[in-house]
Amino acid sequence: MATGRSFAESVKDKCYDGLYQTAEDYVNENWESMDLYPRNVHRVGRAEMIDATIERVYVRDLPEMRVAFEVGMQLEIDVKEGDYHYDESDQCYPWIRIYCEGDLSCGLDDWEIIRV
Repeated sequence: MATGRSFAESVKDKCYDGLYQTAEDYVNENWESMDLYPRNVHRVGRAEMIDATIERVYVRDLPEMRVAFEVGMQLEIDVKEGDYHYDESDQCYPWIRIYCEGDLSCGLDDWEIIRV
């Protein structure tokens, strides 16, 4: 890990691509059960993740040099109307939490996602 940088910044630099892909896969598989609250859409017919931002990183020590960290991500999801009578879309901004582990002695090169 680089000196003078926060752990959250290190996670953003090293893990963002994998976290983004995990979030996108999660949305694609679970959007129907997610709490999406669109303002302009009567019934959500389709949802697509547009962007994700790492907002929070919580870390705790594990034995030796291992750490467990939880990443709170705010997602930007584009939702489309499911009722053919309307042609509306909207954006929703739900959060998800991704649980990860890694080893500091190798600079988190071995980090892995435990669950979403």
